[in-house]
Amino acid sequence: MTSRNSSTQLWLITHYHDNGSLYDYLQRTTVDPEGCLQLAVSIICGLVHLHVEIFGTQGKPAIAHRDLKSRNILVKSNAQCCIADLGMG
Repeated sequence: MTSRNSSTQLWLITHYHDNGSLYDYLQRTTVDPEGCLQLAVSIICGLVHLHVEIFGTQGKPAIAHRDLKSRNILVKSNAQCCIADLGMG
């Protein structure tokens, strides 16, 4: 978090994930029902984290993504997903 001209700016820095987006991952990978459930649960956990406000000195505001789609979800090497494209544009 930084402050410029009396305006607070929140910065989010993410890791690079070789598997790319969920859209691309599903185009080249066959996922069994258990794997599909694992992907879905990890997406749900990410959304819950975004939507929950955390209070305190290391807190965070509640965030609504507003453009959740398979191209805005990244797949990690362990087949867990993370929510991406939190841009303001």
